[in-house]
Amino acid sequence: MTPLQRMTPAIRSVTARFSFCGLLGITYATNALSQPASDEARPAVPLTQIVATHFQSQQAIGHPLSLFASEHSLSNRMAYRSQHLLAQMQRTTPYPAGYKAALTSQAAQKRWGVSEAIYGTLNSNHLYSNSAVIHPKPNAMYLVELELGFILASEHSEPFADLASFQRSIKSVIPVVEIPEIHFAGKPKPVDIIASNVGAFIVISGIVISGEPPFSAASLDGTGFSAHLACDGSSVEQRISLALDSAWQNAMHLANQVIEQGQTLHPEQLLLSGDLQPSPFRMTASRCIANFTHQNSPSITYTFSIEQDSPDSVK
Repeated sequence: MTPLQRMTPAIRSVTARFSFCGLLGITYATNALSQPASDEARPAVPLTQIVATHFQSQQAIGHPLSLFASEHSLSNRMAYRSQHLLAQMQRTTPYPAGYKAALTSQAAQKRWGVSEAIYGTLNSNHLYSNSAVIHPKPNAMYLVELELGFILASEHSEPFADLASFQRSIKSVIPVVEIPEIHFAGKPKPVDIIASNVGAFIVISGIVISGEPPFSAASLDGTGFSAHLACDGSSVEQRISLALDSAWQNAMHLANQVIEQGQTLHPEQLLLSGDLQPSPFRMTASRCIANFTHQNSPSITYTFSIEQDSPDSVK
C-alpha cells in the first residue's frame, strides 16, 4: 500500500508516542546515518542523543521546538542528518511519504540568509485527503501555502541532469494545501528549521489533476490553472495563476537536494513545490476553503479548520 493510498480524511493525531529508552536503542542504520563526514566537526554530544532528546521534548503537548541545531553548532549537512533521524523515529514505514521544499523564493532566502531552498521530510501521518482539523498549540503559528505535488513513478538515487529527465520520472501532479506549524523556543536559525523538519505538519492532497507522463512544462499551462483561498466566508487571497514552470524547477531542485543528502527517492513519494503564492497566509480563521481550477480538469476543493477550544495537537 502506498503512502497516498493510506491517506484518509479521518481525524488523526500527529503526535506519536515513543519511550525515551526506546529512542536510545537506535538501529545500526540510524547510527550510520548520524556519522559526520570526515571533513565535518563532530558535535560534543553524539547526534543520536541530541535528536532523541529533542524528539522527547516534541512529545509534550504545547512544548515549543528547541533550537538544538544552533546550540550544538551543527552544519547544514548535520542538520539534515538530524532531520532524517527525527523523521525515522516518528514513522512506522520503511521510508518517508515524501519531501517538501521551503524558502523557494529569493526574497525568503535573502530574509533567512541562505543561498538555496531547504527541505523537510514528510511521513504518512502528515498527509490528509481532505477536511483537516487543527487543534492549535499555545503560541504556535500556522501558515497556509498553496502548492503543487509531484508523485514519483520510479526509484532514483542519482541527481537529475535536466528538467526533461525529471518530468519523465513523474507519475502525476496534484494540487496541495500545506499547513506548516511554526513553534520555536526562540528565534531559529536556518539549521534549526532544517533539523526540526521545516515545520512539517499537515499536507492536504490526493486528487490527481494530470497523470499522463511524460510531462512538459506546457502540459499544465499556468494560464489555465489557478487557486483561490477563502476563510470564514471572506476571500483572503486574490485568485492567483500558479507558476507551473517554477513549480517544476522547485520540485527538481528538491529531488536533487534529497539525493545529494544521501537519500533514495522511491515510487509514489510526494515532492512538494513550495509555496506558489507571493507570500504565505497566516491562518487565524476558524474555517478555510481552497479551490483549485485547471482548464482540463474539474474544480478541486479542500477544506480545513482550526478549533481553538481543544488543548490537543492535530487530530
